[in-house]
Amino acid sequence: SQAIKKSGSKAFNNLMNDIDALVRDEAFEHAHWGILIKSLDTDEIWYAQNEDRLFMPASNNKIPTTALAFKTLGPDFRFETHVLSKGNIRNGVLKGDLVVWSNGDPTMYERYLEDSRAVFYAWADTLKAQGISRIEGNIIGDDDAFDDEYLGSGWAWDYLQIWYAAQFGALQFNENYVDINIIPPPDVKGDVQLIPNLPSSYFTIHNEVEVVASGPNRIYMERDFFSNDIKISGQVRAGSPAFERTPTIHNPTAFYVYVLKEVLEEKGIVVTGKALDCDDIDNWIHAPFDIGYNELAHYYSVPLSEILNRLMKRSQNMYA
Repeated sequence: SQAIKKSGSKAFNNLMNDIDALVRDEAFEHAHWGILIKSLDTDEIWYAQNEDRLFMPASNNKIPTTALAFKTLGPDFRFETHVLSKGNIRNGVLKGDLVVWSNGDPTMYERYLEDSRAVFYAWADTLKAQGISRIEGNIIGDDDAFDDEYLGSGWAWDYLQIWYAAQFGALQFNENYVDINIIPPPDVKGDVQLIPNLPSSYFTIHNEVEVVASGPNRIYMERDFFSNDIKISGQVRAGSPAFERTPTIHNPTAFYVYVLKEVLEEKGIVVTGKALDCDDIDNWIHAPFDIGYNELAHYYSVPLSEILNRLMKRSQNMYA
């Protein structure tokens, strides 16, 4: 290794020596280290070892991502979501579209809420309190705070149906997957139950699981790239404990507004239009830049400090 000393700083030299001792520790004798530490002010290299080698950082990438977010946004930063409309409310009818936009709030999920739909239920109550019992328009998800690159660079095609490779965007709901509780029957004559953590007709679950008398539980999930038909296959042992699998959902924005529309209708608000992704609307203007909207409801997330803690503890790609 090569250490370039910063003159007049004993603490700095001690730090470099500590790094040297760490990389020489026998616990890491089979490890490959690649280190480059330099000044952002002067570009002076302070420490270097294998700095030109190629490494696969994997989830270690979340460390600088989290540090930069914490420094740039601050621990008290909160994501915001707004429900808007240009329509007038007359005799209980909102004549116009309902538009939802956010800047990437990942927290509409059971980690933070009793029910992933809790905010949607609160919005329904807020709309009803304003006298709205019917919406003559569409429910539109405005996700233009982000670009449309909803998968990470380098993610492998064969794990995109697994929770840690969920698509991401400005509108995110239920962490952009569905939790399926798999309940084996008490004996081989019964059927396995597949129960999602939230009901919605946005996705379809096909049960192709075999019940066996002995052997391990072995479950496979399949979902075509642009479909929300989820096939669960494999085998479960009769009488074994329930467990969970979490297949991802295609198009988080559409998922978000589709479930929102279902919640509004469940709460007695008639919606005559469709649930739409703004990308399917020609010449769409991002709501914060379009004049004439009135805010009908909003939601602010928990502070970033709490979100980053959950990001790192579970190594959650979507949050990062």
